[in-house]
Amino acid sequence: MTGDWCWMGFRRVVSRPPDTVPSPAANAGGGGRDPGAVASRLLRAAVFMHAVAMFAIVFSSRQTQFGNVLFLKGFIDLEDPYAAAVLAEKIAVSLYLLAGLVALFRPYWPLLLLMAAYALTEAVSGTYNAGYRFSEWTIPAHALRYGLPLVLMVLVVGPRIGFFRRWTVPVAAAVLRVLVAVVFATHGYQALMEDPRFIDLIIGTMGNLFDVSVRESGAVAMLKVIAVVDFCVALAVLIYPTPLFVPRRLWASPCRICAIRRVIVPGLMVWLALWGLLTALSRMTAMRPSEALSEYPEVLVRVPHILGPLALWGLFSALYRAGSCRSPAEAANGEPEQAGPAGPEAGLRGGIPQKGGSSSAL
Repeated sequence: MTGDWCWMGFRRVVSRPPDTVPSPAANAGGGGRDPGAVASRLLRAAVFMHAVAMFAIVFSSRQTQFGNVLFLKGFIDLEDPYAAAVLAEKIAVSLYLLAGLVALFRPYWPLLLLMAAYALTEAVSGTYNAGYRFSEWTIPAHALRYGLPLVLMVLVVGPRIGFFRRWTVPVAAAVLRVLVAVVFATHGYQALMEDPRFIDLIIGTMGNLFDVSVRESGAVAMLKVIAVVDFCVALAVLIYPTPLFVPRRLWASPCRICAIRRVIVPGLMVWLALWGLLTALSRMTAMRPSEALSEYPEVLVRVPHILGPLALWGLFSALYRAGSCRSPAEAANGEPEQAGPAGPEAGLRGGIPQKGGSSSAL
């Protein structure tokens, strides 16, 4: 047993009887006490807020990248291509917002798939337009925006497929951790390459909030540090709590697992969420006070960068509850994890139901 491959708790969840596996079906609907329910609610909120942001962008007389493609390529031969593109944009984002509202309360996988397709179309349009520097990196930079509906779709559809039911949470967590890593690594690369938009954000924020005049050279130096941090956390997401495709015996020990579960993973996820919040708010703080509030759609559109890591933490907690991180010694001796109390801490101290019984933490 100690030599089995550990892939985000895949082995332990798959090896358990169907009636002891945490049910993401209840999570997607908002019920249940499993930590996966918290992840599902965060994902639904992120999807909805992104839809609100796209709606606000279009109805505040701004154009999306998708609208630019419609104007330049789709409706260019019409008598008034701009008006036609704006009308098409308004219809598209209105339907997108309606789908997001439905997903907030009752997620249906066809709507989630359509939402992911629209967000991906927006990213592809940004790459196609190539109207700004690093536009070729728009698709990976927007990975969380079109990826979160897909992760939520896995949580919705997975429990309904018999052979896939036990794999739902591990697969959703694995996909989400890759999406988070891709987004932060992409932003790290843009910072390393001195994206002029990032330079403006640093200079504007430091001047408006702290009344500190930062030269361009100083902003570039700060970007280098930010790039290193982004690369490190992107790599850490792929390593913790369990390295992808690494034999469990090479990394697992009781002390290490305890430190990962109680310190490293919570700290990493909170850092990712806080940094996502700060970078989102910088779209407002970098502007003049009279113009800051008008940039709120740019903050809302980046809510997936904030809630995505927190949802990943919830999925990790669901895996902990499923018994995916016992030490090899405990597994070999058949020792169960200690059952913890229900509530916010249950995700980090949940027990494993034994044959003929059940855990109070599930």
